[in-house]
Amino acid sequence: MRNIQSSASNGVSGKDMIRVRNMCGLLKKCKDRVTQLTRDLKEAEHELNELEFQAMPDLMHELGVEAIKLDEGTLLSLGMFYKASIPKDPSLREKAFKWLRANGHEGMIKREIIETFSAGADRVASQLVKQLEKLGIPFMDRESVHHATLTAFVREQHQKGNPHLPLDAFGAYIGERVVMKER
Repeated sequence: MRNIQSSASNGVSGKDMIRVRNMCGLLKKCKDRVTQLTRDLKEAEHELNELEFQAMPDLMHELGVEAIKLDEGTLLSLGMFYKASIPKDPSLREKAFKWLRANGHEGMIKREIIETFSAGADRVASQLVKQLEKLGIPFMDRESVHHATLTAFVREQHQKGNPHLPLDAFGAYIGERVVMKER
Protein backbone atom coordinates (compact mmCIF):
# COMPACT_ATOMS: atom_id res chain seq x y z
CA MET A 1 0.00 0.00 0.00
CA ARG A 2 1.32 3.47 -0.79
CA ASN A 3 1.15 6.68 1.19
CA ILE A 4 -0.79 9.40 -0.60
CA GLN A 5 0.39 12.93 0.07
CA SER A 6 -0.95 14.89 -2.87
CA SER A 7 -2.70 13.94 -6.06
CA ALA A 8 -0.06 15.56 -8.25
CA SER A 9 2.91 13.58 -6.92
CA ASN A 10 1.46 10.11 -6.41
CA GLY A 11 -0.47 9.30 -9.53
CA VAL A 12 -3.93 9.40 -7.90
CA SER A 13 -6.41 11.14 -10.15
CA GLY A 14 -8.26 14.23 -9.05
CA LYS A 15 -11.50 12.25 -9.22
CA ASP A 16 -10.12 9.61 -6.82
CA MET A 17 -8.84 12.30 -4.43
CA ILE A 18 -12.36 13.72 -4.31
CA ARG A 19 -13.63 10.24 -3.33
CA VAL A 20 -10.94 10.03 -0.61
CA ARG A 21 -11.82 13.49 0.72
CA ASN A 22 -15.55 12.70 0.69
CA MET A 23 -15.03 9.43 2.55
CA CYS A 24 -12.74 11.22 5.02
CA GLY A 25 -15.51 13.75 5.63
CA LEU A 26 -17.97 10.93 6.32
CA LEU A 27 -15.48 9.29 8.68
CA LYS A 28 -15.04 12.54 10.62
CA LYS A 29 -18.81 13.11 10.82
CA CYS A 30 -19.30 9.56 12.10
CA LYS A 31 -16.58 9.95 14.74
CA ASP A 32 -18.03 13.30 15.84
CA ARG A 33 -21.51 11.76 16.06
CA VAL A 34 -20.26 8.86 18.20
CA THR A 35 -18.47 11.34 20.49
CA GLN A 36 -21.64 13.43 20.87
CA LEU A 37 -23.87 10.38 21.41
CA THR A 38 -21.46 9.12 24.09
CA ARG A 39 -21.71 12.49 25.88
CA ASP A 40 -25.50 12.48 25.50
CA LEU A 41 -25.71 8.91 26.87
CA LYS A 42 -23.65 9.80 29.95
CA GLU A 43 -25.86 12.83 30.57
CA ALA A 44 -29.06 10.78 30.12
CA GLU A 45 -27.77 8.06 32.49
CA HIS A 46 -27.00 10.74 35.10
CA GLU A 47 -30.52 12.17 34.75
CA LEU A 48 -32.06 8.69 34.94
CA ASN A 49 -30.13 7.88 38.13
CA GLU A 50 -31.14 11.21 39.68
CA LEU A 51 -34.82 10.53 38.97
CA GLU A 52 -34.79 6.81 39.84
CA PHE A 53 -32.69 6.95 43.01
CA GLN A 54 -33.32 10.44 44.41
CA ALA A 55 -36.11 12.63 43.05
CA MET A 56 -38.85 9.98 42.68
CA PRO A 57 -38.16 8.26 46.03
CA ASP A 58 -38.12 11.69 47.71
CA LEU A 59 -41.45 12.62 46.09
CA MET A 60 -43.07 9.33 47.06
CA HIS A 61 -41.90 9.75 50.66
CA GLU A 62 -43.24 13.30 50.65
CA LEU A 63 -46.60 11.98 49.44
CA GLY A 64 -46.50 9.12 51.97
CA VAL A 65 -46.93 6.35 49.40
CA GLU A 66 -44.89 3.22 48.70
CA ALA A 67 -46.63 2.51 45.40
CA ILE A 68 -48.87 4.38 43.04
CA LYS A 69 -50.67 3.43 39.84
CA LEU A 70 -51.05 6.09 37.18
CA ASP A 71 -54.16 6.44 34.98
CA GLU A 72 -52.42 4.94 31.93
CA GLY A 73 -51.54 1.82 33.94
CA THR A 74 -47.93 2.54 34.88
CA LEU A 75 -47.12 1.25 38.37
CA LEU A 76 -44.46 3.03 40.43
CA SER A 77 -43.20 1.36 43.59
CA LEU A 78 -40.43 2.02 46.08
CA GLY A 79 -37.86 -0.70 46.48
CA MET A 80 -34.51 -1.10 48.16
CA PHE A 81 -31.32 -0.92 46.13
CA TYR A 82 -28.00 -2.49 47.09
CA LYS A 83 -24.60 -2.21 45.47
CA ALA A 84 -21.23 -3.30 46.84
CA SER A 85 -17.74 -3.86 45.49
CA ILE A 86 -14.44 -4.11 47.37
CA PRO A 87 -12.66 -0.79 46.71
CA LYS A 88 -9.22 -0.61 45.11
CA ASP A 89 -7.88 1.55 47.94
CA PRO A 90 -5.46 -0.76 49.85
CA SER A 91 -6.51 0.41 53.33
CA LEU A 92 -10.21 -0.11 52.58
CA ARG A 93 -9.49 -3.52 50.98
CA GLU A 94 -7.56 -4.56 54.09
CA LYS A 95 -10.39 -3.33 56.33
CA ALA A 96 -12.99 -5.24 54.27
CA PHE A 97 -11.12 -8.56 54.31
CA LYS A 98 -10.25 -8.16 58.00
CA TRP A 99 -13.93 -7.55 58.84
CA LEU A 100 -15.11 -10.53 56.78
CA ARG A 101 -12.62 -12.84 58.50
CA ALA A 102 -13.31 -11.48 61.99
CA ASN A 103 -17.05 -11.96 61.52
CA GLY A 104 -16.97 -15.49 60.13
CA HIS A 105 -17.52 -14.66 56.45
CA GLU A 106 -14.09 -15.65 55.09
CA GLY A 107 -15.81 -18.20 52.85
CA MET A 108 -16.74 -15.35 50.49
CA ILE A 109 -13.10 -14.48 49.86
CA LYS A 110 -11.46 -15.87 46.76
CA ARG A 111 -7.66 -16.01 46.70
CA GLU A 112 -5.53 -16.09 43.61
CA ILE A 113 -1.86 -17.00 43.94
CA ILE A 114 0.17 -15.92 40.90
CA GLU A 115 3.72 -17.02 40.22
CA THR A 116 5.86 -16.47 37.17
CA PHE A 117 8.34 -19.25 36.55
CA SER A 118 11.23 -19.12 34.14
CA ALA A 119 11.43 -21.58 31.27
CA GLY A 120 12.34 -25.07 32.40
CA ALA A 121 10.99 -24.58 35.94
CA ASP A 122 7.94 -26.79 35.46
CA ARG A 123 8.97 -29.13 38.28
CA VAL A 124 9.11 -26.21 40.75
CA ALA A 125 5.76 -24.86 39.45
CA SER A 126 4.00 -28.07 40.47
CA GLN A 127 4.96 -27.58 44.15
CA LEU A 128 2.17 -26.75 46.54
CA VAL A 129 1.37 -23.04 47.08
CA LYS A 130 2.21 -23.26 50.78
CA GLN A 131 5.76 -24.23 49.82
CA LEU A 132 6.38 -21.04 47.79
CA GLU A 133 7.56 -18.94 50.73
CA LYS A 134 9.64 -21.77 52.14
CA LEU A 135 11.39 -22.11 48.77
CA GLY A 136 11.91 -18.33 48.51
CA ILE A 137 9.95 -18.04 45.30
CA PRO A 138 8.35 -14.60 44.89
CA PHE A 139 4.61 -14.65 44.20
CA MET A 140 1.57 -12.41 44.28
CA ASP A 141 -1.35 -13.24 46.57
CA ARG A 142 -4.55 -11.49 45.48
CA GLU A 143 -7.81 -11.64 47.43
CA SER A 144 -11.21 -10.77 46.01
CA VAL A 145 -14.94 -11.08 46.57
CA HIS A 146 -17.14 -10.99 43.48
CA HIS A 147 -19.28 -7.84 43.46
CA ALA A 148 -22.53 -9.80 43.08
CA THR A 149 -21.64 -12.01 46.06
CA LEU A 150 -20.76 -8.97 48.16
CA THR A 151 -23.92 -7.12 47.10
CA ALA A 152 -26.08 -10.12 48.05
CA PHE A 153 -24.25 -10.35 51.39
CA VAL A 154 -24.78 -6.63 52.11
CA ARG A 155 -28.49 -6.96 51.22
CA GLU A 156 -28.85 -10.00 53.51
CA GLN A 157 -27.01 -8.38 56.42
CA HIS A 158 -28.96 -5.11 56.04
CA GLN A 159 -32.26 -6.97 55.99
CA LYS A 160 -31.21 -8.83 59.16
CA GLY A 161 -30.54 -5.46 60.78
CA ASN A 162 -26.76 -5.82 61.16
CA PRO A 163 -25.60 -2.31 62.23
CA HIS A 164 -21.89 -3.15 62.05
CA LEU A 165 -21.36 -3.50 58.29
CA PRO A 166 -18.33 -1.47 57.18
CA LEU A 167 -20.11 0.03 54.15
CA ASP A 168 -17.09 2.17 53.22
CA ALA A 169 -14.78 -0.84 53.16
CA PHE A 170 -17.30 -2.74 51.06
CA GLY A 171 -17.75 0.18 48.65
CA ALA A 172 -21.41 -0.33 49.47
CA TYR A 173 -24.41 1.83 48.73
CA ILE A 174 -27.83 1.12 50.19
CA GLY A 175 -30.72 3.23 49.11
CA GLU A 176 -34.16 3.28 47.65
CA ARG A 177 -35.17 3.40 44.06
CA VAL A 178 -38.41 3.68 42.17
CA VAL A 179 -39.27 0.72 40.02
CA MET A 180 -41.53 1.53 37.08
CA LYS A 181 -43.66 -1.19 35.48
CA GLU A 182 -45.57 -0.28 32.36
CA ARG A 183 -48.49 -2.33 31.17
